[in-house]
Amino acid sequence: VVVAASRELSPVWPFLIVGASLILMQSGGSLKRFFPPSSTGLAADRKRQIAAFMRTIHTDTKSSAEASSKMRMKAVTFDLDDTVWKGFETLQNAHANMFRWLEENTPKTAEKYDSNGFRKLMGSMREKHPSIAHNFTALRKKALEVAFEETGYEVKENVENAFNAFITARNDVLLYDDSLRAVKALRDRGMIVGAITNGNADVWETKQMGELFDFAIKAEDAGKPKPSKEPFEIAVACCREVLKDVEAAHPSEEPTAGSLGWNVVESEIMHVGDCLRSDVHGAKQAGFFAIWINRGANGGKSLGTREGVETKPDFVVRGLDEIAAKL
Repeated sequence: VVVAASRELSPVWPFLIVGASLILMQSGGSLKRFFPPSSTGLAADRKRQIAAFMRTIHTDTKSSAEASSKMRMKAVTFDLDDTVWKGFETLQNAHANMFRWLEENTPKTAEKYDSNGFRKLMGSMREKHPSIAHNFTALRKKALEVAFEETGYEVKENVENAFNAFITARNDVLLYDDSLRAVKALRDRGMIVGAITNGNADVWETKQMGELFDFAIKAEDAGKPKPSKEPFEIAVACCREVLKDVEAAHPSEEPTAGSLGWNVVESEIMHVGDCLRSDVHGAKQAGFFAIWINRGANGGKSLGTREGVETKPDFVVRGLDEIAAKL
């Protein structure tokens, strides 16, 4: 694991590095999977953008005691489903697209397993295979295997084709009106922008959104879902990898040593999500700044009503546009 460290390491740094190494070993080893698949590193203009933002943070923090007391976030991570895009509607469309494929290509399967029946089958796969309960891609493929075996169809090719019908529509996400504008505004500031999701949509395959993220972490790649600490700790490692890339391009412009320089610590990352348990509780126990998005017009929830979780967010917003105004 390569971590972007400052020139003056605190005593806890060795333990943070070892912890990140163990997490990546357990989840399969490399940070590469969390960055764009065709990427060879940040574009030059993106490096300049982040470097300029880091210098601004350092200058503002040095200028006065008042400035140093302000919140100085270096990075933001977003949940995706029901935060950046409409998760329920997107999943409904994806499920319907898969069933259209089943009806046209394996009608006996579609007849035996209607939409509700298939969801129950996926639930039984989750109980039967708890080691992949966090991996919705693997669960869906397992369920498809069983369905095709039971209805007498060839398994391997049909599983891939049916899943492709699902994931194509899954990546055709229905964005909230404020998503592109709000994420782009934070990125244009020079903040590092990442995604942490328990879903299996591929942000790099979505229209418009993929180009706004520096990294994206899916539970199936991290090995565990939110609110587990692993996805958040991998996010910290990804942020440090981004800053390592920026530092390499600007070696003579080191802002300062310690957490104000080419490094980021957990308290300098804010996580935005709709779920009090997965997002707010997960972020807070990982040391992140937690923002709960509660889109009241879309059936918003109340604090303290989600699975008994008592962790309170640092901010509550009704839309993503509100975040930039609070920084």
